Amino acid sequence: PMQYTQQTQQGIYSGVGSSRGSNEMIMSNINDNTYKGNISGQSSYPTSPIQYRDNTVNQFIPAANNIHNINASSGISSGIVGNPAGVTSTTNINNDLYKPRSNTLMYDSMGHVNSVRPVVNDNYQEFLQFNACSHFIRGSVNYMPANATLKQKTYVPLGFVIQPLAQIPDGYPELASVNFGNSTVVRCKKCRTYINPFVQFEAGGKKWNCNMCYNVNDTPQFYYVPLDEKGKRKDLFQRPELCTGSVDFIAPSDYMIRPPQPPVYLFLIDVTVTSVNSGLLDVVCDTIKKLLPKKDSTNANTTPSGSNNNKRTTFDSRTLIGIMTFDSTIHFYNLNSNLKQTQMLVVSDIQDAFIPLAEDILVNVYECQNVISNLLDNLPNIWRNNKISDSCAGNALKTAFLVLKKIGGKLLFFLSSAPNIGELTVNIKREKKEKTSSYKSIYTSGSGNTSSAGNNSTYDAKLREVEMLTPYNNAYTELAQTITQYQIAVDLFACPLYGIDLASIYPLVKHSGGSLYYYPQFNVHQYSDRLREELLFTLTTEVAWESVMRIRISRGWKITNWYGNFQFRGADLLALPNCHSSQNFSIIVDLEENVVQDTVVYVQSALLYTNTNGERRIRLHTFALPVTQNIKTITDSINPEVVVSLLAHQAIEVCKKGKIADGRNLIQSLCSQVLSSQMLPSNSSRLLPLYILGMLKSLAFRDSGDVPPDVRIYQWARVENISVESIEAYFYPKMFSLHNLEKHHGNYDENNAIILPNTLSLTCENMTQDGCYLLEDAENLLMWIGRSINTQWLYAVFGVHSLDQLDSEYAENHIGTTGDSIGYQVLNIINALRKLRTQYYLRLTVVKQGDPLEYKFFSCLVEDRCQHMMVSLKEFLAKI
Repeated sequence: PMQYTQQTQQGIYSGVGSSRGSNEMIMSNINDNTYKGNISGQSSYPTSPIQYRDNTVNQFIPAANNIHNINASSGISSGIVGNPAGVTSTTNINNDLYKPRSNTLMYDSMGHVNSVRPVVNDNYQEFLQFNACSHFIRGSVNYMPANATLKQKTYVPLGFVIQPLAQIPDGYPELASVNFGNSTVVRCKKCRTYINPFVQFEAGGKKWNCNMCYNVNDTPQFYYVPLDEKGKRKDLFQRPELCTGSVDFIAPSDYMIRPPQPPVYLFLIDVTVTSVNSGLLDVVCDTIKKLLPKKDSTNANTTPSGSNNNKRTTFDSRTLIGIMTFDSTIHFYNLNSNLKQTQMLVVSDIQDAFIPLAEDILVNVYECQNVISNLLDNLPNIWRNNKISDSCAGNALKTAFLVLKKIGGKLLFFLSSAPNIGELTVNIKREKKEKTSSYKSIYTSGSGNTSSAGNNSTYDAKLREVEMLTPYNNAYTELAQTITQYQIAVDLFACPLYGIDLASIYPLVKHSGGSLYYYPQFNVHQYSDRLREELLFTLTTEVAWESVMRIRISRGWKITNWYGNFQFRGADLLALPNCHSSQNFSIIVDLEENVVQDTVVYVQSALLYTNTNGERRIRLHTFALPVTQNIKTITDSINPEVVVSLLAHQAIEVCKKGKIADGRNLIQSLCSQVLSSQMLPSNSSRLLPLYILGMLKSLAFRDSGDVPPDVRIYQWARVENISVESIEAYFYPKMFSLHNLEKHHGNYDENNAIILPNTLSLTCENMTQDGCYLLEDAENLLMWIGRSINTQWLYAVFGVHSLDQLDSEYAENHIGTTGDSIGYQVLNIINALRKLRTQYYLRLTVVKQGDPLEYKFFSCLVEDRCQHMMVSLKEFLAKI
């Protein structure tokens, strides 16, 4: 039988010190769950093969990267004087997220799951060990209200964030695959819920009671197993679908309407003069070529479904790819393997575009690797001297749809210039759009006449922004509705020099289940690394092809809102032509009227998809939360990161229907209601003001009238799609001090994890002119260097003798090149932070004290006043 070991607990619980002390944190990929036993530092062993899973009830573990230290005796550290919410702001921040967790899972020599049967008690703690892990599903609270009155007193949005294909952290086993062979998957006949650990078997095992609708179903003959003396199936822990909340079912043939599609990537690349001069074409071609199989390669280097790392370094052997380019005309490339030289075919009549080749536009990457490689080598030179500035991107999109129509796949759309000829054009300045009175009334109603030119200017800017954040027309939304019917999704890599009207174009991405990557004022020097890494992620991450997803909730509850990038089919089926590992979806739930509430709320998500290997699968996650009638129990169990994520969705929705100020009012109102409703705010509630102040100061919700519309749309898209962990860093970034690193910082510990210095609270009071500070916000890395920095440290890290000799643009290239250990430490910390964020590449910007870009760093210091919101944390707390 398989053995389990448990490492010594190190500071997982508030008030329990780490063996290394409080001045460091560990960045580790060890599993992020916690085991309720062993807070004394002694080793202990779990009693069941599922006890390594998250225990989300009956113990609330404060948010990772807590903004305050918790004292074991008093409960909280010293707070701000006169702080009504009890929020503290200290220099040293608890960093339990990065500390290695206990219960490391050990495997037997065959890699099999242990079949030792544990004792299952009737309490919630044991019951909820069957839950899907928190990297797949997280709720805004850990206890649900029993009635509508309690729900109203909770104030926070009740909902869940689901990331069905999330990468599995180290220490967790791979998802089990369940194959029923020629038999159908066991499901409830009434509500179609899939079999899961929370169903109840009865009648000696011949019937089972659905946990969602409580319908009694007959157990299929092939699935029947007698019950033991405790009423449990004798094979309970030999069946993953009955003892784990997350499994992959191998879908039988009745879940297929056609043979599973192969991975398909069609690259549609802008070759206008703007694109060519910026270097976009060169970066894209070089990146694609990196993934081409080697000439002596016969099999793709792929990772199995559910793997926790993207180890694929080449395209899969089944992959089909095609390349199209466009400027004022559309260009196809014949990739037939028998050709010695690639043929380019130009369609100049864009109003009557057609496919000039019946075949050889989409080809197998292994069969045609030589001709593809030659094309990628020559493509930048072919268009090097192109002077055409007009863009028929809309017609190119429709023609690309015709190419993919028969098989489906992912359309990677690289755009530098706004579509200005042909179909699907946009109007960046919106001169021709009728300006109805509804826009003006948003900001002027009730304001009265004003003689202030400054106020009029502000009104005009905000009025203009409301208009620019509204799609020019619905053409791209309608195109998305069409292409999703053929299993096509669009990933947009927007690389403009000027505005391109993302408000009009982004609905194509959102409603086709795609992703948006944005590089404003693109140039190859500034963005080449980021574009390359994010394109590599898109091409190598685990992808669910031709997928659909349905989310179910148990009796007495209903789903009121869905958020994410998808297309609705019917009432509740989410169409996802492509779904990748970092994609997440959120739901808001509410109580149904006149329905008796049960003691447990269940949520189940089912993703039907085709994996890269051509297997049709069903990724299933089932999650349960207990119901309580105690309001304090609910508020104490708030998960602030999930609350902020759901609140951001709601606020963006409000902003789109009205104005930015409406979304901001929603955010502030919720924060005030939550804090005022609690006599003694819980640890989790104390974090909300920090995150919410960060929200109000962020580019997504700042109401200063100076945020470009394309930037606003991109920020909204990011907030709607990044993970809960990234949302936390986005609204309250992490700041590290680099000039006073200890020897172990930036080096590996015994668990092969990088040890990071402790984070600092976001205020300039923690900074000195002789210091160097690194800030990470899930999108960027900003390094600020003071004028009085030690010259020896400067030489050890960058190889220069004075700050004036340091070129900020090229500074990153010199980190770690001097051979000094300090340089290696700083480089390891930067790389470790980048490893945390899989989908987006963290570009490092080095800022010297007094540089013009210095404002970017200080605008991230949430607890201080900033140019766009002259409110500090202390003032904000007093206001709310």
